Amino acid sequence: MAQLRTLVRSAGGDDTAALQAALDAVGAAGGGEVLLAPGDFGYSDNLVVRARTTLRAQGGARLVARNPERSSVFLEGADVAVREVTIVGNAQGRSSSDRAMGLRGGGCTGLTIDGVTVRAVAGGGILLRDCAGFRITGCLIEDTFADGIHLTERSRQGIVSGNRCLATGDDGIACVGYQKDGDVVSHVAITGNLVAGGKARGIACLGAHHVSIAGNVITGTAAAGIYLAQENNYQTYAPRFVAITGNVLSDVSKRVGHAGIFVRGGEGTRPTRDGRRLEDAIVGVTLVGNLLDGSGNDGVLVGDDVRAVAGGANLAVAVARRRAVLGRRAGSVEVGGGE
Repeated sequence: MAQLRTLVRSAGGDDTAALQAALDAVGAAGGGEVLLAPGDFGYSDNLVVRARTTLRAQGGARLVARNPERSSVFLEGADVAVREVTIVGNAQGRSSSDRAMGLRGGGCTGLTIDGVTVRAVAGGGILLRDCAGFRITGCLIEDTFADGIHLTERSRQGIVSGNRCLATGDDGIACVGYQKDGDVVSHVAITGNLVAGGKARGIACLGAHHVSIAGNVITGTAAAGIYLAQENNYQTYAPRFVAITGNVLSDVSKRVGHAGIFVRGGEGTRPTRDGRRLEDAIVGVTLVGNLLDGSGNDGVLVGDDVRAVAGGANLAVAVARRRAVLGRRAGSVEVGGGE
């Protein structure tokens, strides 16, 4: 039977030791749940949630960082869950450190993140590295200094659904596979999310294979609403087998010269830094039933380098430049203008 530990809010003190002791005790007992009673829990160093442990909040309980450079709650091992917890980072500037995120999963299997709120962290709201079989659902990520949700380092077989990423400091949701990691992000469904007001792209897919981007609402982004690319400067793989279906985009590409839906990059086969050969062409993109209402640049762009691309019933209106710019292999893609 799962062990249950209840924490009572301290009177405005530093609860780091008590929180970690409870998490460690549940983990050592073979698993269970750490339940946060209503109130604010101050913490001054990173917390770690290990295998078969659930961290759950009651009554709006919050983890409030006393040191924004140590705001991350690390998730490790199998069957970890975080539910209904609010993390407040109190950050005033950006950090690239994994220690300055909201939730940071590493090597997890069967990970569940549900109903979590992350605000004002110096890095990303939720960062997953090499995680398999994960679910990120019903979360609110707001006012971060980096990406809202970032999946990388071979993360695979996951669902990102029903989340809200608002006013993020970089991309709203990103799947990124870097060459240095040796493999791509794969088999991810990004569905039914709201991305609004971010300082970069809405949903970005770089170096991810077998991805569904479906039924999302994306609005007010500085760069492309949906962005598929292979980027040499960041040494990413190329995205492959990506379905972009039924998304609604508005007022995107406000400050960056991207099309609202941007698919371009990769030149076939090229050498890598370590002397190997990399096949980096974007292959297998489907664009169906997307609505774009307002772009500061082109509506839909598919580059000449994209292979095996198809789609129909897309609509682009109120675009500042061209409704659609379709490469030589994208002739079957249909983008109407509401005529």
